[in-house]
Amino acid sequence: MEVLASYPDFTFYKAGGYKLKYKNSLPINLENHLGISSEQLDNVISAYGGEKEFIKKFMALPKLINTKNNEIILSNVQEAKTPQTAKTGLLDQNGLLQNEGLLIHNCPAIHMFGMRFPINVYFLDRGFRTVAVFENVPVGTFTPHIRDAFYALETAVVSHNIKVGDQLELVRYSFD
Repeated sequence: MEVLASYPDFTFYKAGGYKLKYKNSLPINLENHLGISSEQLDNVISAYGGEKEFIKKFMALPKLINTKNNEIILSNVQEAKTPQTAKTGLLDQNGLLQNEGLLIHNCPAIHMFGMRFPINVYFLDRGFRTVAVFENVPVGTFTPHIRDAFYALETAVVSHNIKVGDQLELVRYSFD
């Protein structure tokens, strides 16, 4: 095992492929997590100028963790904090990768009018506890208003194993 980088809660290493480990959880295989082949990941790393630059860019992306098992759920979480970005949401997207998500602030319901693809939606309270789960929400529909929700987390339609009551954590690193 070759450790490539260590952060307060994460270890990035190479052992039969690239791995990322959070605290005491099982490591994730980066190729599987990103949904790409080893060759494609090597090309991405090369495009960033090597492993160190890729890791720095990758670790700068907000990560979503399920604290129940310290599982890395998403490794690229974008945030919609303003009314304009919340209103736009994913409307201009053609899809999401399995490791991507959009966290919309102050959002107790979402609509799917104008969307091009179905999504999973997880509603979270201000403390990032999951209060409602809607999987495979079809285009042209909407979710009910969730009274205790402050955030709506929109993801690709893949199993993230998030259940009502799960405590999530958004981890950010800054390299300024």
